[in-house]
Amino acid sequence: MLLYGVPLSPFVRKVILSLKLLKINYELKPVIPFDLPKDFDRLNPLRKVPVLVDGDLTIPDSTIICLYLNDQYGQAHQLYPVDPKLKAQAMWLEEYADSRVMEVLGPPLFLERVVKQKFKKQPADEQRVEKAINQDIPPVLDYLESQVPTSDFLFDTFGIVEISIGSQFLNARYANYEVDPMRWPILAAYLERIWQEPLFKECMLVDEKLLSS
Repeated sequence: MLLYGVPLSPFVRKVILSLKLLKINYELKPVIPFDLPKDFDRLNPLRKVPVLVDGDLTIPDSTIICLYLNDQYGQAHQLYPVDPKLKAQAMWLEEYADSRVMEVLGPPLFLERVVKQKFKKQPADEQRVEKAINQDIPPVLDYLESQVPTSDFLFDTFGIVEISIGSQFLNARYANYEVDPMRWPILAAYLERIWQEPLFKECMLVDEKLLSS
């Protein structure tokens, strides 16, 4: 099984964590999102990572990959709740993390403060950063504060919701943004519980090496 992408991508990290949680062996093929090879279209015509290759099956998109892994290999552990109503709730929060949370945290924070400064040697647009922090991010955090649990994890066990939300906010943390525990105490505590999970700690060690190189 091959996974194309780089661990610092929250979507690639989402798949890596899912593979580790399901105890699936895989090989990571490093592919930089903003410098894709010309022939990458054969793997994903949308030219995005991650892409998973499992034998003769090629699957783009982190959500579709995770659903496939869950259905094909989730005998001992499930990424999603089995109950259809709970599964729908989990898939919605996964989508919210991948879309709206990514929209307010990714380009304005991680792109500006990490990708541009660290990897492209360009100055960050701090006006864009401040606008996101002051205007765009707070409503998203207000919503998540109303959705995440006050203890443990959303469906009792660590799963796709924690993986998806935790991955997005971890990249924001790398961009020197922290959720204010005074204003959003439930969300801040929830994120800390997620990041204390051994699988997340493994990923964070890999990230630290990439960011310090």
